[in-house]
Amino acid sequence: MDVDALPDAEIRSDKRRTAGARLQDLSEQVARTSTKDVVTLRADLGERDSLTIDGEKESCVSEITRLEAEEEAAIAAEHAARSALATVDTSGEAAQAREEMESATARYRAGVRPWSQLKLAESLLGEALRRHREKAQGPVVQLAGEYFKLITDGRFVRLLVDDEGADPTLMAQPDNGKPIGIAALSESTGDQLDLALRLAALQVQRAPDRMMPLVLDDILITSDDERAANAFRALEKFSRDAQVLVFTHHQHLVDIATRSVSPAALKVHRLPSAIERAA
Repeated sequence: MDVDALPDAEIRSDKRRTAGARLQDLSEQVARTSTKDVVTLRADLGERDSLTIDGEKESCVSEITRLEAEEEAAIAAEHAARSALATVDTSGEAAQAREEMESATARYRAGVRPWSQLKLAESLLGEALRRHREKAQGPVVQLAGEYFKLITDGRFVRLLVDDEGADPTLMAQPDNGKPIGIAALSESTGDQLDLALRLAALQVQRAPDRMMPLVLDDILITSDDERAANAFRALEKFSRDAQVLVFTHHQHLVDIATRSVSPAALKVHRLPSAIERAA
């Protein structure tokens, strides 16, 4: 294995171990709380879209909150009944306290299984939503990473999605060092990332019946000459399957494009100025 590939291999190995432990935990939950096996549950969830899954997940969370409140109330009632049982002096009061204690215990036990089932449903819905996001975002993120590497001249080698937290976070991987959040990028690098994401999203959605030209107006005003040259190379790559129109008021950008893009891929059209049109 190439030494440069070791960090990626380590990351993939860590993710496989984490995924294996998570899968084992979910499998044990399925066995304890559901009459259906994992294959059947996945099939039931597979045909649902992310909007439906989010709605059902919110419903599960609300129901879990309600059951947890009932559980707390039942535990409190049990404690109160036990306290009353310890302080009563007559057999009649003791019998009533015991009856209340047993009733509270029964309510608590009856609520355990629905609570466990809803917790499992929440976990499965969350996993289904995560897989849906990966399926939808994966191709765009990978392609955007390739464009970002080209636009930044290799200073950033790829893009990653950190899904460990509640909300997935987009990260940029430098050619050396640890991934950084996009909020830490400079303004000009952020503009480069924005262009890479837009090109990737449009390229993934391209189809024979949706081959619209890409029109850009002065998108390189925050870029120096080197960044502008890299951006033109990325646009040349995108234009292999779609027309790209770039409008600018700056002659130096025309010069940079002429030096950076192959003659076969570039055509410069000069529009008349307001004075020329009036003449």
